[in-house]
Amino acid sequence: MSTAETNLQKLAKSCIPMNFVKKNKGEWDHQKWLDFCESIKVKGYDPVNLDEVGLILENKKSEYFAKACGDCCKPKKAAKKAAPKKAAAKKAAPKKTAAKKK
Repeated sequence: MSTAETNLQKLAKSCIPMNFVKKNKGEWDHQKWLDFCESIKVKGYDPVNLDEVGLILENKKSEYFAKACGDCCKPKKAAKKAAPKKAAAKKAAPKKTAAKKK
């Protein structure tokens, strides 16, 4: 494995890409991208394939927005309907008959 591939794997496993995405709230311009590339070189991730670094950032960006969205994009489970209560069988009260007077 080349040094560039090793550096890419180390970078991908680090928190550096996700921290960049979070700091920029999932959006950045070209200058911020260039600054990020320079910062990872300064941190010792050089040589590295910057196209691959860009793919890592895009994957982290997708994760960031998926987490930010939370459950709002997931289909809601159908609420379970309570089983209808069985009507309690009413026992007919015995009829009271008036006592006949003789």
